[in-house]
Amino acid sequence: MAIRSEPKNFGGTAALARLYSRQNKAAAAEAEYKKAVALQPDQARLHSELADVYMAEKNRPAAMQEYRAALKLDPKDGYSQYELSMLLLASGNVDAAVEGLEQAASLAPNNPLPQMALGGIAMSRQQYDKAIAGYNAAISAQPKYFQAYLGRGDAEMVLGKKSEALNDYNLAVKQAPNTALPYLKLGFYYQSVGASQDAENAYHKATTIDPKSAPAYSNLAWLVVNQKSRLDEAQSWAQKAVDLEPNNPQYKDTLGWSTMPGAISTPPRGC
Repeated sequence: MAIRSEPKNFGGTAALARLYSRQNKAAAAEAEYKKAVALQPDQARLHSELADVYMAEKNRPAAMQEYRAALKLDPKDGYSQYELSMLLLASGNVDAAVEGLEQAASLAPNNPLPQMALGGIAMSRQQYDKAIAGYNAAISAQPKYFQAYLGRGDAEMVLGKKSEALNDYNLAVKQAPNTALPYLKLGFYYQSVGASQDAENAYHKATTIDPKSAPAYSNLAWLVVNQKSRLDEAQSWAQKAVDLEPNNPQYKDTLGWSTMPGAISTPPRGC
């Protein structure tokens, strides 16, 4: 039986709004959610779901307004608190975002995302020990969340704790063996300590898993360029990176170096 929206039928209107949302019909979902909110304005979940639709439409101000409305009705709504905090972060209001993320982490202790975001903010502020604390909390919330191991490994690399970083990158591989990013991080680690063959193997694994991993191709090329050998292969990999991301100046730079037999050795680039 088809779901119909009637002027006074809250249940049908809300169900239709959710159906349109699942079908990625954002404009239709927005219209039905607005009707549902008009019928039942005190339902926090509706405001949060309408905010999600606004996010799909890239209407951030409207999304912020609806997440705030949801939180006013339900201050314990950890989901809306997290989403609002991420919007505040995107708008440049970092201090308010941090406060909101801390609240979101408290409201939803099993959700690693608020702590991951706090770790990322600490990294951007060069507060590396604080970043590690955030990633530790994310791992405690969800031990299989591989991104937290990568974040902690990155912070450890900056602090010179390379053995700890290697361990975390390997833990990320263990949690996500079919994901390219952990192998990309491993490759960068091995390249940074001069283990060229291990680095090459890791980058190759990344490109096998994700043939569109431009950073892996570029890092492969840079690795070989600095060995001053196999420049034909280096140029091929560098060209793949540029083809995948033609507006990336670093990849263009690597392609240029791959055509110069006298390329000099420099530290590996970050991934």
